[in-house]
Amino acid sequence: VDPSFDPKSIGRKIDFLGLKVVGILVTHAHQDHIFSVQHFMDLYRVDVWASEKSKELFGDRVRNLSFIGSQHFGLEETILDVPVKILEDQTTYQIENFIFTTGIYPGHSIGCTVFDFGEFMLTGDFIFKGTIGRIDWPGSNPEDMKNSLMLFRDRYKTIDMPIYAGHNDASTIQKELATNIFLLDPTNVKWL
Repeated sequence: VDPSFDPKSIGRKIDFLGLKVVGILVTHAHQDHIFSVQHFMDLYRVDVWASEKSKELFGDRVRNLSFIGSQHFGLEETILDVPVKILEDQTTYQIENFIFTTGIYPGHSIGCTVFDFGEFMLTGDFIFKGTIGRIDWPGSNPEDMKNSLMLFRDRYKTIDMPIYAGHNDASTIQKELATNIFLLDPTNVKWL
């Protein structure tokens, strides 16, 4: 999921753990989440799975934030032109033994996708422990984020499982619903 800036380190971890890569899932198309997509797609000959809106950003250096990486960190811009298996909202998929349901929650980015594996959830940069993803980037939208938070809250009000975000510590759905000011009151998005 979201192969980032250090493909050698990621590859060593995959080898060390004896993992079999069966696909690449993309939570959203910001550079820090797609930098190594091409590398791992070519290396393992696997499909890339992303929402339609995320796919739109693969080749857009501004909205995928590649311009920041190149200007501030000397990174090569990430411009992807790869085939993508399109993920739809509230649809269940199976890749070999992995079964997951997707939720598409725009706001941080237009195509933010959450992966619900039943026992845990990968939230990308949509929801973090105690906060949410930034909404001041090119392509971010505070109103979309507010609506996505309300939708997520409604969909998961009675469900609990660990959540693992794209950055920072793990949490649980119910802990975030009870303590995260942006899920408690999505109109708090206006503060960001």
